[in-house]
Formats: sequence, C-alpha cells, structure tokens
Amino acid sequence: MLGTEMHNQPAQTLGANFPPEQVRDELARILASNSFRATPRRRRLLEYIVEEVLAGRGHMLKGYAIGLAVFDRKADFDPQADAVVRLEARRLRHDLDGYYAGDGAKNRLRIMVPKGQYNPLFCLQHPEEDAAVAPEPPDRDEGSMQPLPPAPRWHRPRMLFWSVFVLALSGILVWNMYFIYREKGWDTGLAQAGSRPAVAVLPFVAISSEPDQERVAIGVSDRIATALSTYPDYVVFLSPFDSSASNDDDYIERADKRGIRYLVEGRVQTEGQSFAVNAFLVDTRTKQILWSKTYLTELGEAGLMETQTDIAKEIATEVSQPYGAIRTEVTRGAKTAGPNISGSFRCVLEGYAYRRDFSRQGFNALSPCLEKAVVQDPGYAEAWAMLAWVRLDGGRFGYLQNPDKMDIYGSALTAAANALALDRTEILGLKAMSSINHYMGNFAESEDYARQALALNPYDPDSLAQLGWRLSTRGRFDEGIPYLNAAIARTASAPGWYYYLIAVDDYLDGNYREMLNAAEHSAVDRSGFGLSLLATAYGALGNQKLATDTLSKMAVVDPEFNRDPAGFYRSQQATEEIVEALMAGLEKAGWKPPSNRAAGG
Repeated sequence: MLGTEMHNQPAQTLGANFPPEQVRDELARILASNSFRATPRRRRLLEYIVEEVLAGRGHMLKGYAIGLAVFDRKADFDPQADAVVRLEARRLRHDLDGYYAGDGAKNRLRIMVPKGQYNPLFCLQHPEEDAAVAPEPPDRDEGSMQPLPPAPRWHRPRMLFWSVFVLALSGILVWNMYFIYREKGWDTGLAQAGSRPAVAVLPFVAISSEPDQERVAIGVSDRIATALSTYPDYVVFLSPFDSSASNDDDYIERADKRGIRYLVEGRVQTEGQSFAVNAFLVDTRTKQILWSKTYLTELGEAGLMETQTDIAKEIATEVSQPYGAIRTEVTRGAKTAGPNISGSFRCVLEGYAYRRDFSRQGFNALSPCLEKAVVQDPGYAEAWAMLAWVRLDGGRFGYLQNPDKMDIYGSALTAAANALALDRTEILGLKAMSSINHYMGNFAESEDYARQALALNPYDPDSLAQLGWRLSTRGRFDEGIPYLNAAIARTASAPGWYYYLIAVDDYLDGNYREMLNAAEHSAVDRSGFGLSLLATAYGALGNQKLATDTLSKMAVVDPEFNRDPAGFYRSQQATEEIVEALMAGLEKAGWKPPSNRAAGG
C-alpha cells in the first residue's frame, strides 16, 4: 500500500519529533478518555487525519477527500455547498481543547487541528513553548505564494516559517522538473524543458480595484501555475508581463516568440456577494481560444485561500487532464511533429490516444514503443505507468499469445511498481496499480489504489471514472455510477468506456431508453463491448432491425469478442449476475454463437 514505507518515520512538527507509536498512543488515550466528548464520526475524523499524516499522506487531507472517506459523501460532494467537513473539524478542535483541559492536561504530546486546515499538529505541551507554537503551513496547493502585508511583531516567527516553507516548495518543484520562471528564467526553463509543451500563466486581471478582488486575481494565477506544475508533461511559467499592459495580440505574439505554446489568462470581477473568475486557454500560434469557463463562488467560511485553491485546481485539471485541452491538441499534433517531440514523450502521448479505444492496432504500435522508451529513459515515471497499462491490456484483451494471464499481469505490476518507485504521486501509476489488482482479483487493493489516485486530484475525471468502473463491475452501482457521471460531467469529450457501466446499470434497472442513450455514447469507440451494449438496448426496446445491424457490425469489428461475449464480461471481473443479464440481453437482440449461426446459414 502506498505510503506504508513511511509508517516508521518520525512525525515531525514545529515543536518536536515524535515516533509514530507515541502519536498513536496519544490518540488511543484521547479516544478512551471521558474528557473527549466527540461524537462517533468526529472520533472517526480524528483517527483518519492522524493516520493519514503518519502514513505520509498529509497532502491528501482536503475537504473533498475527507468528505468521501469519513462522512460517506458521494462523488458529487461539493465542500463549498456542504459544510459538514469544516463544521465537524471546528467541533473537533473544541473536543480536543476540552480533553487537554481535563485528562490530557499533563500529557507530554498534544494533538492539535489548527484553524483553517485539516492536517493535525503534534507538539510538545509545555506552557513556556505554547506561545511560540504556530500551525504548520497549508499543503503546497493551499499556501499563498504571494508577499503578505507587514505582520505585527508577534507574527514574525510565522513569517520566517512561511519563507522557509516557500523555499522548500520551490526546491521540490525544481527537483521534479516543474519549472516556474519569471522573466530572466524563461530561456533557461525552455532549454531544460526539452520537448515538453510550455504553458505560461498570466496574472489574472481584477476588473475593479477592490482589495479582495485583487487578492483573488493574484492568488488564482499563482495557484493555477502550482496546480499545473503537478502535471509533469508540461513546463509551467508565471508570466513576467502583465496581460493588461498591452493589447491581446502583443502579449500573445511575445509569448509565441519566446517558445510559449499556451497561455492561461483570466479576469476576476465581483457580482454581489460572489466572485466571478473567467479563465481562458489560448494557443499562441493560432491565437485560438482552446478552452474557457466561468466560475462563480462565494467567500464563505472557507475563506479566500480555499476558494482560490479550489478554482485553481479545477482550471488546471480542465486544461491538463488526459482528455483535456492541451493533451488533445498535443496528441493531435504528435504524429506530424517530426523531431520536435521526443520518442519517449511521443509514446506516452500516443498512449493516451490509444486508451480512448484500446484497439489492437494501437496496442501493436504502442507496446514496442513504450518498451523501448523505458530502456532509453528509465527515470521517466509516466512512461513506466503507461507501459503497465499496455502490458495489462495484452493480457485482459488477449493481445498477447501468452496463455498465462497472471504472468502478463505480473509484468504489468512490475512496470507500475517502477513508476511508483520513481514517483509515489504518479497518478497514472496508481490507476494502473488499481486496474492490475482488479484483474488479478485483488479487489480491496484495487479500490484502495483507485481512491489514492482520486485523493491526489479529486478533479481528475479519469480517476473518477476508474474508481466508478471498479466499483460498478463488482455490482456496487450505487457507489460507482456517481463517480462515472462526475467524470463525464468534467470531460469535454468522454471516451466510450466511461459510459459502459452506466448502460449496464440502466439495463439491470429496466431503464431501456436511458440505456440506449448511454450505449450510443459507449459505442463511439467501436469496441465489441460498446456495440454489444448498443445491440442489447435496441433488442430491449424491440427494434430488431437495428439490433441485427449492430450485431453484424460487432462481429466484423471485434470477432474475438463476438465468439465469446460471456468470457469477455467475466474477464473484466464482472459479477455473475451482470454476466448472465448481459448475455440474456444479447440473445434477445439476436446474438448466437458463431458456429450455430454458420450452421443455420
């Protein structure tokens, strides 16, 4: 399990350095004490956030992830609209204060949940040190990178700590080859970027001079750059010029001349008690707006920082997700880009294109490319992760002749493990681990990896869809379908497989017209599975002609699937109830085993 190697590391805080067993002992004392008057779910919240930090996953402690893990919220949970996490965290702070005013007053170690964050703080409980203890800074995507106003004298230690934190964060970003440069660093950054597309985030413009509005504009642009930098296929810059200082063509042309391919820009304005953030993605070569969206948000209890962070995450994901604006544009041009895109990076890009339809032709071209890529660039985590997917497909789709699927899955597992050894936060690697374990029958491990991937980026549609698929194939439709719907809602052009299990769920519920709508989307990839769902929908609705035509197309497009649909459904680890229902639907649509049809013809 990711993060288990960190369980034996000390829990470090501002005031002390505690071994995990000491922290767990203190947690046990709290939970057993009558002075700790928390409700069962606040106890569960405390256990969860402490264990996440001890496991090295403190960066995942966001309102969305906690809502799903602790408070049983669904995939469409909105922390801004549903304040359960914030309210319960506030009450938990009071519960802890009550404990340390009573039974825990003399304890050496104190567990705190500082206001404004969910990461617990472990500190020495000495009166003479209390005044100097400040909360840890928020995680990298929550901390402000902007200069703060002059602080009162008693806040100077905190300002010093923030400075150290920002320097440490900068080191991490450089170490991971995520480059955020000001003007003098552009040429250096572009030289080091190699073939990766360059993206510049312009300072967002405040429509008025209201202080809050200007703060939102400044914070959003910096946070978008930080969020974008977590996608290793792009080199990210903070723009050195103000997009409001000259006309649009001027700064777009200036960026293009410097080798910046994409610009993210935006406007912020006040509408009543809400802020409106308008964001755009521009291709500097064509001056075309590739993507745009308007976000409306209120500055409620969550505060300005959380609002900026949430907007920035969503914009970054919309732009950079596997089927997002930049990836689509780059993938489209990869095959004609000649030497401008390196072999390893090209293979990864083509891998995303392949994963829209999983065709045998795509597999045959991609597999040797990726095998070569990891030899040439053994430190390229995403290439290892994509190779893990391709090796898995060789077994689950029968593209490789090796009859021992577990042997194939083992080689895929090795590739995924290599990806995570290089980068424990490689989301594609986590999703590959989830899928491989699913096909090996390790369903609990599969779900765990899928949830880890989603916790790293709750806005990633592919992570939502992966988890939804895993849950739904095992018959847990009530849990899985909301994730799939959320993935579709966040994707401009969702691949067909996002719709497969939605169609299956509609069929099992007898909602045949709804099934037809989902099946029509699922069949766009022209896979045997998608076409079988479309034929089943037509058959259930009594349209025999279209059912027959679709079955004929299925036999031509995917003859291996047509020979044994039940075997394919079972190979996806679908429950027997699902397999039997789908086979009954196919037979009603007119499907017969090929040998019988040939004999009858």
